[in-house]
Amino acid sequence: MDLKYTRALLPGMFLDYDCVIIPGLGGFVCNERSAWYDEERAEMVPPSRDVLFSPNLIHNDGLLAQEIMRATDCSYSDAMSFVDSEAAMMVEELSNGAP
Repeated sequence: MDLKYTRALLPGMFLDYDCVIIPGLGGFVCNERSAWYDEERAEMVPPSRDVLFSPNLIHNDGLLAQEIMRATDCSYSDAMSFVDSEAAMMVEELSNGAP
């Protein structure tokens, strides 16, 4: 399975956006996590983000297509074709029992 765009762009999008939706599949919701002290390791843990997946967020917000447009300098319709194609591949793989 070749997820050229989603695999390359999602990690950076998690840093910039609070929610990233893959249309037809679901959305990743990013929650801020404050710095905290880990008593077992006796060290400070820096602020971070927890990324959660919600299968209920399936409607296209255009964000992933927008990022593909920026990365490839293609049109919105071409970017949406890439998004739709990769989302369909993911849904098919998951339906077939792929991890």
